[in-house]
Amino acid sequence: MKPRIDLRRDIQNIFRQQESGPDHGPYRRTSQDIWPDLAQHPRLVLGIRITIFENIYLSRTSGQPKPGRVWMYLIHHAGGKEQQTHMFFVTELHPQAQVEAKLKALAEHLMTHPLGGGPMGLDQLVEYQTRLREYLGVDCQHSYADLLEGIYPIDPTPAHLARLVEDELPAELDALVEGEGTRKSSPLGSWGLWMLSANG
Repeated sequence: MKPRIDLRRDIQNIFRQQESGPDHGPYRRTSQDIWPDLAQHPRLVLGIRITIFENIYLSRTSGQPKPGRVWMYLIHHAGGKEQQTHMFFVTELHPQAQVEAKLKALAEHLMTHPLGGGPMGLDQLVEYQTRLREYLGVDCQHSYADLLEGIYPIDPTPAHLARLVEDELPAELDALVEGEGTRKSSPLGSWGLWMLSANG
């Protein structure tokens, strides 16, 4: 007879492991807890979007991150007045010196043109793509569906990552994970790169 699944116990165990795990980094309740200055300094993060159930069983279905980077389970509020809650499993990236000011300028521009909680119209998507190219020289051809106020997607291509961040990352991002069930074969979806800012 298979043991009965206890979701509450599993959630508590995952959270305890995340608080003490040296490689995965701390579990915090929201992005604002981790980055109190998010309104002034948007962050670039690389990882995957998850649900609460994927949060619990992520390590069982998707391998383990390799040592060397700090990973975190992250709750981020987005969508403007809709106050949507989105969950991520990500690592923070470090923008190049000349990129950091551009990220801030882009975030400030986007805050003056609020997007709300979607779905986005074609005009809004084109406007975002135009500003992304103008400010950062990157694109969202394949990631635009993630666009919400406070969550700004960027295609995580090797060229984009090299242009934006100081981090040394593999050309194949699945190399960041060891074990079976890498991102490309995982049911959780594909890698994402986002600029996160405070929700308007």
